[in-house]
Formats: sequence, structure tokens, C-alpha cells
Amino acid sequence: MHNGDYSLVTVHARIVDKMYFFGKQRERYLKEREFIHKIVKLEDLGDELIDAGCGTGIHLMLFSELGYKVKGFDLRQDMVNVAKKRNSSLEIVQGDMREFPLNHKSDIIICMYGAINYLDTEEGIEKTFNNFYNHLKEKGGVIIDTRHYKNLDENIKIWTNPEYTLAKRWIKSKDNIGIYRVFYSIPSEGIMEMEDHLQIYNIFKILFYLKINFEK
Repeated sequence: MHNGDYSLVTVHARIVDKMYFFGKQRERYLKEREFIHKIVKLEDLGDELIDAGCGTGIHLMLFSELGYKVKGFDLRQDMVNVAKKRNSSLEIVQGDMREFPLNHKSDIIICMYGAINYLDTEEGIEKTFNNFYNHLKEKGGVIIDTRHYKNLDENIKIWTNPEYTLAKRWIKSKDNIGIYRVFYSIPSEGIMEMEDHLQIYNIFKILFYLKINFEK
């Protein structure tokens, strides 16, 4: 897993939601909550939820609003700091999903917004799913948001308004490796940045390790 200095999720973590949850992706977050909530009720999974790779804590906030008992963790302390500020009463810690820093079994584990795609080795994928399995209650379930390499959109997309400009595209490399290239500018913060996020898109490996860990 890359643990480098992605400014978008480190030094600029405090302003990322200006462009995402309060910007272009608000409807996506709300639809995700609705979709997951329906699955939870349909499968009668329970109401304890852990968000692995919780970012700035948006999903934690949204599920807490529905009465879920939620906890979360993220690899980057900057994101954890923002998540804690947003959800001051919740347990949110810094940690790696390959090690699973919460000593707690839950009804539901979610891993959203492509966080799983930052795992860059098969060993990392296997360790993560093994940890997910070991931290679920007997009738628990895991919901993972991932992307399929073949479906990555290489067209440039731009969102702009008086508060910010955000542009992104996917660049396909070899061996199911993708680059998430993002440019963002927030004039009021004096911020203008472009960076590449390395992500791995091997959906078949993800499905394989899900299968061997959850068919025990």
C-alpha cells in the first residue's frame, strides 16, 4: 500500500470535502448509504458497523444518523483528525486495514470509495480479507466498493465553480495498475495541486481472496 505524501489525503485533508461531499459527490454518498442500508435490512445483519479506510468520516456520520453504532479507522492521521472533528463521539483510530487496528467484532464492515484498490500486493489483499473475516460477528457481512480496470474512464472530467476547480482522469497502465490523476485548485485557500494516485484494479484477485476467506 502506498503510504506516500498524497496531499489530497494528508496536508489538504481538511478541505477535501469541499470538493467531494459538499461538491460533486454528495449524491453518491447518499445513494451509497441508501444501498447499504437496504442490504443490511434485507439480510438482517445488525447495527454495528466498522468503516475500514473511513477517510474524513462522511460514511460514519451518515450511518450514525440512521442509528448505527459505528467505528472507523484510516491509514492517514490527517484524515482521522478530520473524521474525529466531524464525529467527536465516535471511536476513530489511525491504522492499516492489513493489520486492522480495532479490537472489536462487528455486524458490518464497509470499505468504500476504492480504498481497497490501494492494496498493492496479493499478500496485502489476503491479510485484509482475513482480518475482515476475523472481525465480523457470526452472521456479519462485508461491503466493498471497488472498480474494475476495464471500466476505468480515461476521459478528463472537470468540475468548476467560484469556490474550486477539480479535474480528474484515469490513466490505464499495465498489469491492472491505474493512475488516478487529479488536479484541484481552491483560490480561497491558496491551493493548486496536481498528483497521481497509484491504484491496483485486479477484481479477480479481490474476488478470489474474498471467496477463500469467507467460505471457511
